[in-house]
Amino acid sequence: MVQAIPTHSSNLPVSLSTQAISGKNLNVIQNDVFSPFFEALPRHLLESSSATHCLYKNKTNQIRQYDPIKDKLESPSLPKPRFASYNEFLKEYKKNNWEEQGTLLVLSRHGTSLFNRVRLINGTNHSPLLEDGKLEASQLAKTLAALPISTIYSSPIERAYQSALIYLDVVGLALPIFVDQDLREFERGVLAGRPRKMTSQEVDHLFKSFSDPKYQVEFRKKYAVSESEMQQVFKEAIKHRKILKSYAEQEGLTEDDFVQLIQNCENSLSCRPPLGESWQDGIDQADRFISEEINRHQSGAILMFGHGGSHRMMIWKLLGHKVKSIDQLYQIKQGISNINILYKPKNSEAWELMVLNSNRFGDRDT
Repeated sequence: MVQAIPTHSSNLPVSLSTQAISGKNLNVIQNDVFSPFFEALPRHLLESSSATHCLYKNKTNQIRQYDPIKDKLESPSLPKPRFASYNEFLKEYKKNNWEEQGTLLVLSRHGTSLFNRVRLINGTNHSPLLEDGKLEASQLAKTLAALPISTIYSSPIERAYQSALIYLDVVGLALPIFVDQDLREFERGVLAGRPRKMTSQEVDHLFKSFSDPKYQVEFRKKYAVSESEMQQVFKEAIKHRKILKSYAEQEGLTEDDFVQLIQNCENSLSCRPPLGESWQDGIDQADRFISEEINRHQSGAILMFGHGGSHRMMIWKLLGHKVKSIDQLYQIKQGISNINILYKPKNSEAWELMVLNSNRFGDRDT
């Protein structure tokens, strides 16, 4: 579902000022800005019975389990992009003006957010861009300024939407931003807000440290975050750990065993973690967006601001491949503020991969 946000209209959501929408003052953007664009997750994702069912299926092998050797053998190889870098593409583009002969699709990932910096699992959390992230988005906008973008889409999640605003501000365009829920990252459920790759003992130590002034000084220095940003991280991490531990107790499992079970679940395309969505849900989102939005365009240059996970799915689907495994998705690296470009000539159904993961600022997860 798309909602266009005109950059020149006064008919904006109450908490979204014209100043904010034009990118002049990104600090005034609040999380509640995005609530009009969200629909509730399907009810079955929010009920505990769904979570139990999901785990039950996983434990009794009723869903296909992850097999790294078999999955790699079954997965198609990612086609090599025509150009090794965006700069190479740009030289050839100036000779061809592809947007007049077909559809040029530019997929750009957001800049560094707070949760990216401190290594918390993100998903649909509205983790805002840090100052570094705003600078990355600004540099990206300058890089893309040579392309005659005619349509802009964005995920409704704050870090992606802020990146879209910065692009408009830097290049001086007055285009509307089409916000589409199918571009959001898929929900990570009970794992959202958890520190990455930590055992429960390591997490225990981390949480005890939250109240230690010495640790707080070290934390702020290590991650280069402000006092308020640090407190936001602590609040989110504590909230999500309570949820996770509650589900572990319901299952009669230790926290580590429960986390391992959920991570095993995530290695299957079809398994939903409690309160979350499956990889297949994300693939279905990509399918929907392609059929309802991308396929409407016969020409022009489209710029899309989104996330690492959703971009992986989008690229495979546009290239005409069925996603068969997690390994297949992770063939596509997606760094911060990167550039992916695909092209489809008029009267053709086939997309070509032109540029992949160019102009990276780092390989951080979504």
